[in-house]
Amino acid sequence: MKKIPFKERGNIAYLNKKEEKNKEQEKAPLNSSPRGVVEGKNKNYITKKIGEKKEKNKKKGGIKIRLINVDGLTKVKYGELLDLFFKGKRNYNILCLTETHHNWERLYIDENLENFSAMRDIRDKTKGIKKGGGLKILMEKDKNMDFEYITCASNDILDLEGKCFNIDLKIILVYFDVDKGAKGKEINDLIRLEIEEKIKENKKEGLIILGDFNAHMEILEPDRKNDANGKMISDWCDKYDLILLNADEKCVGTYTRIRGTQKSAIDMVLVNDGFYKYCKDMNIDEKQEKLSFSDHNLISVTLRITTNNVENKFNGKKMDYGRSK
Repeated sequence: MKKIPFKERGNIAYLNKKEEKNKEQEKAPLNSSPRGVVEGKNKNYITKKIGEKKEKNKKKGGIKIRLINVDGLTKVKYGELLDLFFKGKRNYNILCLTETHHNWERLYIDENLENFSAMRDIRDKTKGIKKGGGLKILMEKDKNMDFEYITCASNDILDLEGKCFNIDLKIILVYFDVDKGAKGKEINDLIRLEIEEKIKENKKEGLIILGDFNAHMEILEPDRKNDANGKMISDWCDKYDLILLNADEKCVGTYTRIRGTQKSAIDMVLVNDGFYKYCKDMNIDEKQEKLSFSDHNLISVTLRITTNNVENKFNGKKMDYGRSK
């Protein structure tokens, strides 16, 4: 029973009558109110419209750049990636893969996907090129995404330039050799010099450099010292005003590779100031809740772009993309 303040107890009849009147008003159509809402709109109708609006908003997605070392792209792994990031998904995904190895030649890539690849020519044994490496970027075909391949001297660099929903963007996907010997150093120096030239010549508003750097940095792993690749990344940040998202406050997670009890942060994402403002957050899936077929962890960068009403060719739904404020 409703508790009545002591000073109002003498007017219980009045209070009961007022309470009954309030209940009647709650049951009455909204258009019966003297202040009324739009004529003919009752409470149930408005509740229904609000529900429809919420459901419509649920269909909105975002743009995500994904990075993972797949340790050999097999048909099974490709199928899992297709189901997870492209079929019937609200988010538009730009999927960046490293160490695809040579298996990509035997894969049928869905015709609804843009497919950019770089691969070492391991078939010519006279060149002394070892097996491994391999880069691939997959994205759903869409009029708002228009990228072209930029020629690279190294097959361990995949360079794309174009439009990402009205953002002029350059994407550089890279794989640095794990070999710390003389041969590995020679290969990595050539990769470094070529990327540095691309950074200096870049005229796009946005620049993102990501991949498996096989680098160790003290800022990410306090128990390790900067190795040659780690020092290179630090130098790039200072010299070219790049931002290492792995070490930024927008990043959740640290370790990008876990094998048994060994943990390391060797996959990196760097951006320039022009693209940093579009980066909402970055997540490193250390628990491998999304993907578990590799000893590397999935990295996801969410952009400040929302989707609505642009056609998703995998499920027939339409989604529209527009830059969020």
